[in-house]
Amino acid sequence: ESEMKVGILTFWTGLDNYGQTLQSYALQYFLRRKGYYAYVVKYQIISKKNLRWWLNAPFKIVKYVYLFLFHKKRFNLYFTFKEQKRKVMIENKKHPRYFEQFKAKHICFSNEVYDQYSLFKNPPEADAYIAGSDQIWGGLDPGFFLQFAPKGKKCIAYAPSFGGVKLNRRTRKILKDYLRRFSVLAMREQGGVNLCKSVGREDAFLVMDPTLLLSSMDYSSISIPVKQTTDYILLYLLGNDMDFDISSVYDWADKHHFAVKYVASQGRLDNYEKIYPNVDEWLGLIQSAKYVVTNSFHGTVFSVIMNRKFLTIPLSGAFIRMNGRVIDLLGRLGLESRIYSGNMDVLSLPIEYDEINAILSEERMRMSLNFDKWLSSDY
Repeated sequence: ESEMKVGILTFWTGLDNYGQTLQSYALQYFLRRKGYYAYVVKYQIISKKNLRWWLNAPFKIVKYVYLFLFHKKRFNLYFTFKEQKRKVMIENKKHPRYFEQFKAKHICFSNEVYDQYSLFKNPPEADAYIAGSDQIWGGLDPGFFLQFAPKGKKCIAYAPSFGGVKLNRRTRKILKDYLRRFSVLAMREQGGVNLCKSVGREDAFLVMDPTLLLSSMDYSSISIPVKQTTDYILLYLLGNDMDFDISSVYDWADKHHFAVKYVASQGRLDNYEKIYPNVDEWLGLIQSAKYVVTNSFHGTVFSVIMNRKFLTIPLSGAFIRMNGRVIDLLGRLGLESRIYSGNMDVLSLPIEYDEINAILSEERMRMSLNFDKWLSSDY
């Protein structure tokens, strides 16, 4: 029997997003090891300057003028955001992390890069399609909801997130329609499960992020070990808002005689000295760290996989909604105490990893059997 082809639609273009790259690596690797011909479809939402863009341009100008005259605060916020994006681009150019090399070496991709038009006109060849993971359902993009899949092809959702979808009458109707395509709705957050249920899909259920489908041994085979000199704290922060003073990590490290290795990505800019590892070096940094302090979901996930002592900094402001997945995960593993609430000393408290590793390996076994069931012809 020829091996079954599985096309995965997920985010894959990040140049400094470690979690994004590793979740797309993990799912296709997990399936390939099980004997499926799994690959990531290079799907890119390209906003072209088409007729609609030009028709909208005058309205945009009017909007900015209106904001400038009557909503100074929002106007300034918008341009601060633009300026921040520009600075991040400059920073990334100055310190490349060579993500492309990692992807070329470790991830199996489609040869073609699809935009929405070519995806629907000439879909990538597969026996089954998987949507997920990451916040691919945040923009209700029909490509990520597998609406292009030819009739009779199996469609599975594995661990997608809705990001900040606002449900109103229109989006509820679209979502209900999109979800009809799926035989399996396995969601990454309880919030996503609830959302699916609210539009009539009572069969939606919760699963782990794909990065957790692999063990620390699996990641050891692609990580680059740190040439170790002294014990260090790995500080890994994304650019999202948080009520946390970075200097407290340095103070705590000084007091306990640790070095700090600081990796910042996805819009985090400040004046502390940083390092800019590739994906495989980043894995090695977590593996060899004495402690990890992070405000990132995947920073937390990999600390757990590598059995590190860690602290997760909750996000604040507009980003509070993104705390859900961390709270879900740590709650399921009995690690809620690792969420920072003002006391750095929690970092050095022991974690009973035997139990947690047992939960994770049981879950991996279950998912392995599940995928065989979901992808079988009679499911």
